[in-house]
Amino acid sequence: MKKLYITAMLSIFTFCINAQNPCQPISDLSFTSLVKSIESKEFVDIKMELAQQGVKGKCLSVDQVKSLMELFESDSDRLKVAKYAFTNSFDGDDFEGVTEAFKFEQNKSALKEFISKK
Repeated sequence: MKKLYITAMLSIFTFCINAQNPCQPISDLSFTSLVKSIESKEFVDIKMELAQQGVKGKCLSVDQVKSLMELFESDSDRLKVAKYAFTNSFDGDDFEGVTEAFKFEQNKSALKEFISKK
């Protein structure tokens, strides 16, 4: 009975999140394909465009966002990815976990400030 209750609550919670931010969870296969596509590109602007197109309308976990961020060398590019992906994350309450992908404290702070304003 407890399991059924928890499952029902998770379903309601997921519905509420998706009602506020209608997106579909990205499949593992699609995410892996997106990562490989981004990795195959040499130029940052093309990588960024692919990342943004790939996550548009898709819900990502914090771990998936971190993985995308780590495909970019510079912290400023990682910050752009994190900010864009924030609106497409179903782990909104745990999103600060992506700060682990930053090299510099100032970008961690910038993302935390961005999140606090949303």
